[in-house]
Amino acid sequence: MVNVRRTQRLWLVVLMLVSIVTAGRANAALTASVDRTTVAKNDIVQLTIRSDTGPIEHTDFTALEQNFNVINRQRSNQISIINGQKTAIYDLRLTLFPINAGRFTIPAFKSRGESSQPIEITVADNATETSQQHEEVFLKTLISKPEVYVQEPLVLTVQLFHSVGLRDAQLTSLDVENAVIDEIGDQEKSEKILNGVRYSVIEKHYSITPEKSGQLTIPALTFSGRTQYRGVYADPGRYVRTRSMAHRIEVLAKPDIYPANAPWLPTSALSISDSWDGNPPTLTVGESVTRTLTLSALNLNAAQLPDLSLPTVPGLKLYPDQSRNENTATKSGMLGQRIFSTAIVATQPGDIKIPEQTIYWWNTSSKKLEQTIIPAVTLNSKAATNSAHQNLAPVTPEALERQTQQSVNNHLDSNTTQTAVNRTGSSLWPYLALLFALLWLATLALWWRLARATKINSKAFLSEPPSTQLNTTRAAFKAFKKACHNNAAADARHSLIDWFKCTHPQQQISGLQSVSEHYKNAELDTLIRDMEHSLYAEGAHSWQGKALLDCVEALEKTHWATAQKRE
Repeated sequence: MVNVRRTQRLWLVVLMLVSIVTAGRANAALTASVDRTTVAKNDIVQLTIRSDTGPIEHTDFTALEQNFNVINRQRSNQISIINGQKTAIYDLRLTLFPINAGRFTIPAFKSRGESSQPIEITVADNATETSQQHEEVFLKTLISKPEVYVQEPLVLTVQLFHSVGLRDAQLTSLDVENAVIDEIGDQEKSEKILNGVRYSVIEKHYSITPEKSGQLTIPALTFSGRTQYRGVYADPGRYVRTRSMAHRIEVLAKPDIYPANAPWLPTSALSISDSWDGNPPTLTVGESVTRTLTLSALNLNAAQLPDLSLPTVPGLKLYPDQSRNENTATKSGMLGQRIFSTAIVATQPGDIKIPEQTIYWWNTSSKKLEQTIIPAVTLNSKAATNSAHQNLAPVTPEALERQTQQSVNNHLDSNTTQTAVNRTGSSLWPYLALLFALLWLATLALWWRLARATKINSKAFLSEPPSTQLNTTRAAFKAFKKACHNNAAADARHSLIDWFKCTHPQQQISGLQSVSEHYKNAELDTLIRDMEHSLYAEGAHSWQGKALLDCVEALEKTHWATAQKRE
């Protein structure tokens, strides 16, 4: 009987121990929770994984990252002792950003032998830039037009609205395939009131120039950062992330009716202004006047505008200055301007006519071929003075020597005659001698002044500081080399023309045709045509710039080697 009672007591103790261990295990758990189960595509989700047995370790997030980007991780521990009993809570907080819209499952997680429960979450695809306007931070993008021609720039405006302070701000870079991207102007700041809320607005403008016809996609941009409330310095801030809408642009090909030899100029408006030092221009032989032509085009980059060098005209010496390019953001879009200044020196008197010039361009609004004409100009060239013109017509050292000798001979003949015929006229001799001496000195002074003026004009119009010219040439070829390495046909085209202008300043450059005519190389002609085809032909292939770079470098080495042998 005693043995039976001992056995019963033993079993009772065992059962009590088992129940205590089981109760302890039941309280030890790994849990997972989210701040909301229904979110929009541009919203973020806060996921909290909690354990009371120890820090969360060796957790696999591979399945989670298939549908969510984990953009932030934070750990926290909380330990408390109540009535001598110690409790601990270990949290792992994840900030999630949905990749796509739909219904997804946040999987179960395992740590220290414990497992959490999966969570169902719905991501709604109803987030638009308009619906975000009730948020503290949102991103908005605007395009100047939904349809453009190849090589016609469009303007993308990026606006960041925020009603709270921001820190750790980051905006993804703009990257568009088959297009050249340039920033326009500086970043702008303003304020707007939307739905009764005052927002600070940060605005940036980009010029996007398509290089191929077809569909062009401008991807969504993403902004991320932390809120910062005024007066609260210890608060780490709430993590925010917002995304703009993507845009799809239809890129039209160059029309077949456009002149083949004319530069391709797709624009909604093109104008030319013509200004002179004098109006109407009147020239004096040996003196210079400056003519300035300003070519302006709406929604066209200044680098795409053609050269407006004046044609060679008998009776005129032309000294063109380096053209200036200016791009300006306006309410109607980007305004590209190219400014050409040319010093003109008349070499003979009379009426001299500069012929008219015609510029073809494609009106992107009416979708028609148009032309703008620079009217012909007739210049009235006059001699400095009648006597000066007669004396300066043969202004050379030999002519001056002959004129001086003639004056001396005339003087001697006159003196002999006066002595033989009438000695009473000898009283005039001092005055005649003085008169001839003054005439000779005046002729010498006029010759010296004209020679000096010609030398100064030549230096002013033809020369440029060697260091400046060398730096400009190197920069232009560096840009051409970079464009070829990046296989950017449009940039390579512009930089090749700029470099050729720097290395051949005495030539009238009309475009790539001038480069071909200078080198007279069949391989170069083929490579240039291939680059042009990749830019403007519909359904053109992707362009590779290495062959063109190698060809130009080889031709230039041969050119300089030949020039050194001649010297």
